[in-house]
Amino acid sequence: MRLLPLPSWEALEAQITTVLSESPFDQLTIDNTRDLVSISRSRCAPPSGVGRGYWETLCLHWPGIEPEVFGDRFEFYRFYDGSTDIFEFSRRPGGPVPESLIELLPPRTPGES
Repeated sequence: MRLLPLPSWEALEAQITTVLSESPFDQLTIDNTRDLVSISRSRCAPPSGVGRGYWETLCLHWPGIEPEVFGDRFEFYRFYDGSTDIFEFSRRPGGPVPESLIELLPPRTPGES
């Protein structure tokens, strides 16, 4: 996966548009991505990258954390000390983003936008 560096939420939106233009994506995947971005904006600093996943998925990247967005679920990868935790959350667009996924997102630190 090629990650594109992101300095702001606006840059994230532009890069998502770029990634989506490079190959076809299911509309449910796009909608789930938009919902995750919306939730993340209120909680996190912008991700450090975005890219296409192995499948027709989108991956957001924060240091040590990578949610992969599918049309019917989120897979959440947490990397630390040479280990990886993987969590899966079923979710269709329009429904609530699982609270247990939101809790795994990196909190915004003072001074971040």
